[in-house]
Amino acid sequence: MKPLSRRRAITLASSYLATVPLLGGASRAQPAPGTGATVFEMANFLAPGVDADAAFAKAIAAVSKAAADATRSGGPVHIVFNLGKNATYRINRPLAFKALHGFELNGNGAQLINTTRGSTLTISGSSHVTIRDLTIDYDPLPFTRIRQGRAPDHRQGRCRLSR
Repeated sequence: MKPLSRRRAITLASSYLATVPLLGGASRAQPAPGTGATVFEMANFLAPGVDADAAFAKAIAAVSKAAADATRSGGPVHIVFNLGKNATYRINRPLAFKALHGFELNGNGAQLINTTRGSTLTISGSSHVTIRDLTIDYDPLPFTRIRQGRAPDHRQGRCRLSR
């Protein structure tokens, strides 16, 4: 075993001292919702025969009302909106979240499928908004065009995908 040179010892000591504050410091990630959170479940707004757009409209109205009440009372409130676990929601209108502060949209592995070519989420006048564990997809895919023609022998079809 070789003895450490003075330069190598100083380098090791300085790199150790530089990493200690990073390992023991406070995390910049937001904590999970605690007991002070107001929680809304998407399952409470869905009923048989109710489409996803109407359910989201009711849920967003309830979330906005809770946020407005919290603002009037002067206290900061953490609002969590939980979607169904691994659920799929087909929507025609964008989900518009306005004037929310301390809001979390927890997808729980859910998938939003936008069936129009418009936007899926609109967030305005808000701060500290967190969206987690959510997949957004489009049906049909925007900016995709398929041309279908006939092959020369008329037994097979061919497709050409273009942008």
